[in-house]
Amino acid sequence: MYTINFFGRASDLYQRTRILDQKILRWSLVGFLVVLVVFVGLLATNLYLGQQLKTVSQDQNRVKQSLVDNQPLEVSYLVFSQKLKAIAEIFEHRNNKQQAINYLSNLFGDQVFISGVTYDGDAQVLSLNLNSANIFDLQGLLNALDTPEVHTNFSSLSKSNIKRNENGSYDLKVTLELKQEASGAATTQKAEALP
Repeated sequence: MYTINFFGRASDLYQRTRILDQKILRWSLVGFLVVLVVFVGLLATNLYLGQQLKTVSQDQNRVKQSLVDNQPLEVSYLVFSQKLKAIAEIFEHRNNKQQAINYLSNLFGDQVFISGVTYDGDAQVLSLNLNSANIFDLQGLLNALDTPEVHTNFSSLSKSNIKRNENGSYDLKVTLELKQEASGAATTQKAEALP
């Protein structure tokens, strides 16, 4: 009769299964540790980035509040700069007027007296009340005003209200429209060229 030993094969199968289970257990532990390390790393990164985001958000709110707090200062600065621009324009127009008066004074010389000046800064119109001692000085004044040099320095020129006074002198009103920007430079050059 034959003897069959079922336990020998079972013991080998048990040994192989046990070794396989140990390998699976080891790889499972390694896999679990790797997943755990990745999870902890992601969690730490999430916490770190969340803290950074919170800090940046607080800084942003602080800057926004600073901008809101400085808004009145910015508005006053803008108003101040606009006022400076307006003052600069006024002085520029005033400078044009002064240069035109100096040019005409040099042109007329001692024979003509400027008795009155009115100036419209918006329209750049200068009105002069002139007084000449006699008819010959008046004729010299009219000839000087009709020269091409004078007409190139001003946009327009008109003469009006010529009258003779009781003492023999003559009054004349001259209205000039100053050229924009260029009149100041032209009149200064012409005034310097005159003796």
